[in-house]
This record gives sequence, C-alpha cells and structure tokens, in this order.
Amino acid sequence: MVLGEIEAATLREYLTRGGFWMIDDFWGSFEWSNFEGEMKKILPEGKIVDIPKDHPKVPVIPREFFYPFFMSGSLSIFGQANVVTILALLLWIGGSV
Repeated sequence: MVLGEIEAATLREYLTRGGFWMIDDFWGSFEWSNFEGEMKKILPEGKIVDIPKDHPKVPVIPREFFYPFFMSGSLSIFGQANVVTILALLLWIGGSV
C-alpha cells in the first residue's frame, strides 16, 4: 500500500470523525512494516498497540471467518512468515480507537 498526500489526508479526516477501517491480511514483517509507515502518513501521532483476545472491541470483528481462527491462534496458511496471530488497534489523540 502506498498512499498519496490526498489519500492520507482524506483517511485522516474520515478516521478522526469516527470512521472505522478494518485492515486484514499481512503476510510477514515486510508487509507489516509497510503498513506501519503508511499509517504514520495518516495519523502521525497515532500508536499501534496489540490488544488481547478478550478486549471489548474483539467481538466487533466478523466471527464467521476470522474470529474462530484468531481464538485458536491458527491463521498461518502460507508458512512461517505469519505463524503468530496478532490483533492490534490504532490509537490516536485522546486514546480513541
């Protein structure tokens, strides 16, 4: 993912007004690093934090596919680059999720 200035500004406005954006499917540290860098364009003051499986936001995630696999820790279908299941939220000014 590569965001231009207008895309980053538009997403920032959407998210800071209460918008929701679910991003899925990182296969390894290279893709995750790219995502972190692009998120800094959108919310430079934001912080990505891991959340536990019992976090109150977890039930919001669609259960039909993702949730059962997340709870079992078994999402790796493409090898060792993604054997750890991680769920994270982006927090920004005021601790909003």
